[in-house]
Amino acid sequence: MTGTEHPPRRAPAEPLPADPAPGPVPDGPRTWPHVLSLVASGVLGAAAGGLAISLAAHSRASCDAGRDAGGRTELALLLPVLVVGFAFCGVMVAMLTPRRHPLLRMLPVVLALGALVLWFFAVRGTLDGYPGDLGRCGPDNVPPWWPGWLPS
Repeated sequence: MTGTEHPPRRAPAEPLPADPAPGPVPDGPRTWPHVLSLVASGVLGAAAGGLAISLAAHSRASCDAGRDAGGRTELALLLPVLVVGFAFCGVMVAMLTPRRHPLLRMLPVVLALGALVLWFFAVRGTLDGYPGDLGRCGPDNVPPWWPGWLPS
């Protein structure tokens, strides 16, 4: 090249194909039973969060463990976080399950929320190592009314 020549021209690019029209979602459109199952999962999750707080507070009160009677101050601060968090988990599990009958869809939600309640009870409800009332509960602060076959 001597400076006056131009580089060869490229062939014009082919136009991009038009975006396809939005089609139905692979699982099908959202129906009222589907939406209601999501709402029910959120409500069930919020109730499970309240149940977890209640179980932990009653366990602490039974064993006289925690700073105040049952650790209610600490648990009251956790209540909004737990209710919203459990509701979110319930909705997410419902969204991740395949779209089948709404009652069958609730089964994994109930199982997941039950596992979360048991986990919270084991972690925050039974303060292992806290010097509670040994006359009421053992050194692990598990109340006598808690079934032995459930983890704590």
